[in-house]
Amino acid sequence: MPASKIKVAILGGGCGAVSAAYWLSATQHLRDTYAVTVYTQGWRLGGKGASGRNAAQSERIEEHGLHMMMGFYENAFHTIQGAYAAMPPDAGAAFPDWRKAFEPRRRITLMMPWTNAPSGWRAWNLDFPRFPGTPGDGPLALAPGTDYMHETLHYVTSLLVRDTLQGVLDRLRAHSSWLGVIAHLAERLLDDLTEHLAARADYTIEAHRTTLCATLRVLQSWVRDHLLERIADTAAGIVDDLRFELYCAALLLDLGLAGVIGFLIDVLPYGEAGYARINDADFKDWLQAHGAAESSVHAAPIMGLYDLAFAYVNGDSSDPRNGRVAAGAMLRLTLRMAFTYKDAPLWRMRAGMGDVIFTPLYKTLRARGVTFEFFQRVAALRPAADGLAIDGIALTRQALPIAGYDPLTRVTFADGKHWDCWPSRPLWGQLQGGEQPGVDFEDPWCTVQTGTRTMQRGVDFDCVIAGLPPAALAPVTAPLMGNARWAAMIGNATSVATRSVQLWMKPDLAGLGWPYGATVSVAYADPLRSWGEMSQVLDAEAWPAGAEPRSCEYLCGTFQPTAPPPPAGANDPAYLPAQHAAVKSEAQTWLDHNTRALWPAVTGANGLDRTQLTSAYYRANVAWSELYVQTLPGSVRFRLAPGASGFGNLYLAGDWTLTSINGGCAEAAFESGLHAACAISGEPPPA
Repeated sequence: MPASKIKVAILGGGCGAVSAAYWLSATQHLRDTYAVTVYTQGWRLGGKGASGRNAAQSERIEEHGLHMMMGFYENAFHTIQGAYAAMPPDAGAAFPDWRKAFEPRRRITLMMPWTNAPSGWRAWNLDFPRFPGTPGDGPLALAPGTDYMHETLHYVTSLLVRDTLQGVLDRLRAHSSWLGVIAHLAERLLDDLTEHLAARADYTIEAHRTTLCATLRVLQSWVRDHLLERIADTAAGIVDDLRFELYCAALLLDLGLAGVIGFLIDVLPYGEAGYARINDADFKDWLQAHGAAESSVHAAPIMGLYDLAFAYVNGDSSDPRNGRVAAGAMLRLTLRMAFTYKDAPLWRMRAGMGDVIFTPLYKTLRARGVTFEFFQRVAALRPAADGLAIDGIALTRQALPIAGYDPLTRVTFADGKHWDCWPSRPLWGQLQGGEQPGVDFEDPWCTVQTGTRTMQRGVDFDCVIAGLPPAALAPVTAPLMGNARWAAMIGNATSVATRSVQLWMKPDLAGLGWPYGATVSVAYADPLRSWGEMSQVLDAEAWPAGAEPRSCEYLCGTFQPTAPPPPAGANDPAYLPAQHAAVKSEAQTWLDHNTRALWPAVTGANGLDRTQLTSAYYRANVAWSELYVQTLPGSVRFRLAPGASGFGNLYLAGDWTLTSINGGCAEAAFESGLHAACAISGEPPPA
């Protein structure tokens, strides 16, 4: 290694860390300037996005949860597409380009409690249009612009308010006399709104905002006092299907009107800074402050967003009042999800997240000369005497790989093609000493090690990128707590445990009794509130002939551990397995009571028919590196930007840093890694 190269130590192997490595090695100039080494615990990359292949279970894919990419993930897709394009060629590879590894999905299902439904629930299927473009095809930018804000306002007001209102009026005119009267009362409001939109007024001008808000508030009163009230009147003579249709439309109107009014008053006049102005409020509270009904903000369209963000205090999702998330961050995320996606709002992966994201990134980075040191757990970051930089990094070596260590295992798919995947357990034959039964290198309370070392600034590293989340950083950065900004960031970062269940079923989706096709649903029965139909991954597994499952279903939600976690440094290898067992027990109870609305064909009087199960996987994400970082009201101001840690040679990468999203998702992590790399190099992203 030339002495002139700047040595960069990247701690962690998740999306943020690997993104930083990608962008810090993106050009020959950068590769000539920086020597990048990734240090990560255990045997694989991925962090919260890791997946593994279980060789003892037909190479089934075992994940940390329900992972999908979204159509507005510009940074993530740009990076992933670049990795596929640069990956060394491999004849017979299952995913020769990124399009083979991802597929667009346009349906999202909101599960709605409904008294007249046999199961007590009805499905509200939202089918999104195809938008122009491909995620990742645009130029990268370190800071979002503000030009989109007016267009987004116009689009939201047109689609969510005007078009929904028009649909409601069309339905009302065809029914009973009182409905016709209500429709007539709203026609003038619709005309006024259409006139406003046609004028394309400049709503940075206060007079224009005031005029539009006045119309919207009158319409808001009409929705609340007439439409919602009449729908609730069971004596009004509305057939149930129409009642459900009108209720869903009324919800959209109530929430959309509150959102547009709040956007006009609190956000738009201030540009991007407007979102930060409302981050101390909870999103539900903010909508109510602008006129939304409490029953509306506690319904599926909003609580589904809280499910997406695991935004429940202490992981308790049993009561919507426990949902808490910063209003500005959630508003911006919602607008981006719904109105700025390209092609499709969701993109499913055709294998595990580790397979289709971290394999091509690993191979590309290896080919660029990036070094990976597995089985390295960070024990401490030590500041310089003046407290202005990181002088030392203490590492615990968990195991000793043999020379030529290769962390990937080749899996042959049903069509005969292959892919190099991450195993669900270490490849013990490549470790000195062989297998160690009961040892889990990703368990923070399993302290098996072969030694320690301390890396020194100027010798082993010059710059550090911390890709570990706050819960994992807290115990190893105690010496840094003298820095007030660092201490505030760690002290105000709140994380939550999550749970994941994967079910491999004998019938296909139609055979399970779900009539609406492949979907992702949210706002269902607590605590497994989210369900994703993921049968597309079956082709990437290796089930024996005649025993292949025909569907694969993922369920997830927040998790409240059955006992407090052991303290840092404790050796308690029984804790994590006990939490996995608790998830399994609670999931089996859930399956006995809550599958009728999803899979009625395999649900009897005693719940899910277990004979229809081929296999199942249950996981508690309670390890510090696996916790989901929340965005509670008032917390965003304490986030640090990737290039502003408060220490001269320490940079940050992860979805917990200050980004354009400020929420837990792959896009925020990839964006953060890009920011970290650019902060080190002082260069903009390569074109």
